[in-house]
Amino acid sequence: MEEPVYPLTDNDGDGAEMVGLDGSGSTDSDGNIVANQWSEGTTSLGSGVNFSSSFSTGPHSVTLTVIDNAGDSSTDTAVITVITVITVNTAGASPQGSVSISGPSSLNRGDRASFTVTLTNTGSSTIAGAQLSFNVTPNSLLKNVSPGSSVAVGNLTPGSSVSQSWNVRGDNEGSGNITAGASSDAATLDTMIRSLTVIKSFLNWAGIRSAVQASRGQTQGHAPTRTGMHPLMRCERAEWRQDASLLG
Repeated sequence: MEEPVYPLTDNDGDGAEMVGLDGSGSTDSDGNIVANQWSEGTTSLGSGVNFSSSFSTGPHSVTLTVIDNAGDSSTDTAVITVITVITVNTAGASPQGSVSISGPSSLNRGDRASFTVTLTNTGSSTIAGAQLSFNVTPNSLLKNVSPGSSVAVGNLTPGSSVSQSWNVRGDNEGSGNITAGASSDAATLDTMIRSLTVIKSFLNWAGIRSAVQASRGQTQGHAPTRTGMHPLMRCERAEWRQDASLLG
């Protein structure tokens, strides 16, 4: 005989639901029922004609075992399925989620930086399958963006928050925008846009000239501090056109 299925809804979105179990319909034709035992698999849940227990979302196979005054027993099993209800924004509804972003508003070309996108569930039900996104316009401002443009962050219960960080590197000079967003089941929950400027880094050109000349033994009145020293200079942080003119 197929087990009956009782679907229940997790109305408050906390991942569980309190369920009342009733065994008062049990009968014994030749005696009296003296015990009622409730179990899920090998786990004992409790005893009594009426019993209440909290069940997490998903299916649960619950068995009632009744015992009569002669010590005989019989069982009955039913499947209780707790279902999660997902509510996302609809027209006129209050926001289900709020997005914020932290990080610098400007950075030097070639410098590394980190931006953190945070989603807070401001609604009254669980956000399931949430995703956070990070995009820059124009995309030539940044490079080495990691991880990718969208990251799955799982489920969020009401009032909870989740964050994801993106590591980037300044690429080309200019100004643009960073757009941080959150979605659930392809529905947009919230977005935030903020400005970003990538600027040229300024070096101490006198210090560069001294270091280069010292490495070649060309500094007048000063010898290199160590024979064979070769200062490493990064072309991403220097204008070699200008540096060449410093060497005369």
